[in-house]
Amino acid sequence: MKIQRISNLLNAEVAAKDTVRIVKCSESLIFKLKKLKKDGQSQARSPSSGGHNKKRMAEFLEAVTKEIEENTTLNMKEIIKKLEGSPWTAHCQ
Repeated sequence: MKIQRISNLLNAEVAAKDTVRIVKCSESLIFKLKKLKKDGQSQARSPSSGGHNKKRMAEFLEAVTKEIEENTTLNMKEIIKKLEGSPWTAHCQ
């Protein structure tokens, strides 16, 4: 949504400083989008973005379940940390 707003403001030739104030983003993001637009590249996220945090494989879920059964005193963050997962994994399930 934010990227689309920035893109629209770039099309309207609004100054970068004004775009920062309107959209509340960094100037580097504006210049990055401006360069992508100039080069004719897509502004969408890549298909693999965020994938490194998505450990939802059967083995991982089984390991979490096993840890919960063995150590009922541990909280989810500690279990995920012990299994070397992303700290955000505990919040996303």
